Amino acid sequence: MNSGQLLLHNATRSQIDTFTASPGSALLLTGQAGSGKKTVAKYLAATLLGSEVDRLDKQSHFLLINKPEAKTEIPIESIRQLINKVSLKAPTAAGRPINRVVLIQDAQHLSIEAQNALLKLLEEPPAGTLLVLTAANEDDLLPTVVSRVQKIYISQPSLVDSINFFDTHPKSAVDSAWRLSQGGAGLLSAILSQEATHPLKIAVEQAKSFISQKTYQRLISLQKISKNKAELITFLDGLAKVLGVLHAQSLASNRPNSSKILLSRQAVEQAIKSVQNNTNTRLVSLQLALNIPL
Repeated sequence: MNSGQLLLHNATRSQIDTFTASPGSALLLTGQAGSGKKTVAKYLAATLLGSEVDRLDKQSHFLLINKPEAKTEIPIESIRQLINKVSLKAPTAAGRPINRVVLIQDAQHLSIEAQNALLKLLEEPPAGTLLVLTAANEDDLLPTVVSRVQKIYISQPSLVDSINFFDTHPKSAVDSAWRLSQGGAGLLSAILSQEATHPLKIAVEQAKSFISQKTYQRLISLQKISKNKAELITFLDGLAKVLGVLHAQSLASNRPNSSKILLSRQAVEQAIKSVQNNTNTRLVSLQLALNIPL
């Protein structure tokens, strides 16, 4: 597999190809929700390990760390276990500078203690090991972590590039999916492939249902979602994307509800900021349900 088989912005593709040709020891992939960070990370891992993407999970030299389902953070114990694992030498492959890849998915969930523990690996990386982190924004991580990694931002591919890439799909379908995903290649691919398990695609469907509900029903829906902070953030991302499409359509057709949609978008943006600032999620949900006039 080469980078030409991925839907990427040309600038992003160039950076990925450059890194693949001369990999460092640590890389941070950032980009909006649904941009395809995980896909890019797995492509890099498979390429550098001489494996296939769909066989990575069976590859003993590929380690994946993410937030445990029952926890709100990636705990320090996960990083301590990782340090112990990578302290063991991995067999080298002739002509390959990287013989082990560690992917920390959604690194913004790393606890402060876990990030501080991770600094040990970043400062003294094991030979032949690549550490890849994904996050929506580098500001979600400690500056000391960010300063020790190379960075690639996953930019959104254009509509034209997306239509050319998905040439077996109707242009109208690609256009619609591109606008809903806001150019995020990961979500765009999930929509067109009818992938049912993509978290953000699920959130988009939840958002569509949420908009059609009355205030009381919205409160009940948000009450359930707000029990999990990560799930709430994903839902808010999905809601923001749906409202963005509705707003564009409303403005284009000069409908009278444009101002209500704009106020709703602003309410969602404020909710996202509040959750990121660790405001009580139930309070955020209550305010959101009451402040969306649509």
